[in-house]
Amino acid sequence: VEFIIRKSYDKLSASEFMDEYTYNIDNIEADLEDLNIMIFDIFETSDDTIDLNFQLENIINICHVYQEFLLKFMQLRDLYIIISSLTDILEGLPTNLTDQQEKNVSRFIKSIMFDLIEFKEQVFVEKTAQNIYYMNASIASSCIQIKYILSNK
Repeated sequence: VEFIIRKSYDKLSASEFMDEYTYNIDNIEADLEDLNIMIFDIFETSDDTIDLNFQLENIINICHVYQEFLLKFMQLRDLYIIISSLTDILEGLPTNLTDQQEKNVSRFIKSIMFDLIEFKEQVFVEKTAQNIYYMNASIASSCIQIKYILSNK
């Protein structure tokens, strides 16, 4: 994941990107709606954090669904790798986190999920992103921060 933060990409706008997938737009929109429902069911509170004991399996499920969605787009391979890394981290999340670790990890998870919502809106819905790769570094950085938090017990 660390290499993605430093990676440079050729600029590809959302409208150019989506022009390649107009034949499949109905399926894409249906998948996105499913992801919206799943994410908003978990993050409907305005709290800064989420209860990992209660929501961890749901978050892992969202990651798996997002990975499956991203597999449809070769240009989004790096984002797929980032979400796969997050999934691995979450599946191996220790049960003995301190309260502070859990609070910090849940903040980064929430940040990643909201970044993914923003990405989805800018790229697939509004098609206004000037570069579809704009969110990779932010999400990768959040994953690295989660790894760092977990390594400092």
